[in-house]
Formats: sequence, structure tokens, C-alpha cells
Amino acid sequence: MKFTIMGFNQQAVLDINASGHKLDVIDLAILRWFVDFSNTDKISKTIEGNKIYYWINYQTLLQDMPILNIKQRMLYTRLQKMVDANILTHHTKKVGGTYSMYGFGENYTKLITKDMPQNQVQNIANPLQNIADTCKTLLNPLQNIAEPSAKYCRPKDTSTKYPSTKDNVDSRDVAEKSSTSPTVVQLITNKNEFFNITQQHIDDFQKWYPSVDIM
Repeated sequence: MKFTIMGFNQQAVLDINASGHKLDVIDLAILRWFVDFSNTDKISKTIEGNKIYYWINYQTLLQDMPILNIKQRMLYTRLQKMVDANILTHHTKKVGGTYSMYGFGENYTKLITKDMPQNQVQNIANPLQNIADTCKTLLNPLQNIAEPSAKYCRPKDTSTKYPSTKDNVDSRDVAEKSSTSPTVVQLITNKNEFFNITQQHIDDFQKWYPSVDIM
């Protein structure tokens, strides 16, 4: 018999509990919901540094999991327990309201079994790849905006070289600037994900298109 429960390694849970934590099957059920929901396009995400955080709507979780038979306060307590165990990480997002965002901590990878699909393991264990994928998705609409702007806002001096989206804008560049330059404004995409527009982005766009008021 495989020593797993809900896709998590029970021995890893026992090892974490041996270090002073008290995880139980209800905590694992909540974690299972979070893992499954984080891999859908229905959950809101935000990028902070090199980590991705996901917004947990407590009411939605409790509606999806009535078998838990707990209240929102107890749900928060159990999520915080997993944060203390470094299975989850927590971030408070304040944009048009206050949102509790959760990510995956270092101890989460200890719970993943080899039976889990490899692509799912990589998506969770490697947040930098998630950032790159997110930026790649966002790149297309930015390119569509940049190209007509160059056509109508280019000054008469045609010797001025303007960057093409092919040569100068790629997902790696966007990801790097999003993580190293201070955020000026955040955009919410049609997937309800937060995308940081940094000062470096604005400086570059202003340099490339001097006739446009970037802000």
C-alpha cells in the first residue's frame, strides 16, 4: 500500500509534525483544494519578487468543501498553521481592498509524491517558470499596443532607431524588470492576475516613444 493520502506523502507529514507542528487530514484536505484550484485559470494571482501568490476566497473554499464543517475563522487558523510549518507562504495584497494571498513554501515539495504528474510538480516547485509563463501571456497585447504607437508617434527624424518587439521585448526581459525595478502601477489582466508595470518599463517606453505620454 502506498504511504500517501490525498496525493501527499504521509511520512513527510509525520516528519513535519515531529518538528512541532500538528497537521491533520483536514489541513491536507484544504491544501489539496488549494493545489488543485491554483492550477486553474479561475484563481487570481500576484507576483512578489520571485514568488507567485494566489488569492484564497475563504467563502468559496468553504462552499466547495462543506464536508470540512468549519467557519472562516477556523479556516484562517488552519491556513496559518500551514504557513507556520512553511508548507504555505502568506502575503497581504492591498489593491482596491485587502486580500489574503498564499503561495507554496519549501516544505510543500516534501509532501509531493512521485505519482503526481511531473508538469504539476514543476509548475509549483519552480515559481520562476510560472512568472515567465505569465509574462509571456501578457506580452502579446503589449506588442499590439507598441507597434501602432511607433507608426503614429515616430518623429520626422527617421534616423532615430526604434526597437522592434521582436528584438527588444521578450518575456525574460519583462520578468527581470518586474522583479528588480520598483512597481509604479499594477494592471489586472483578463485572467484576474496582477501584472507589475515598473519604473524601468516606463523609462524604456518613454525612450522608445518620446512623443507619447507613457503614464
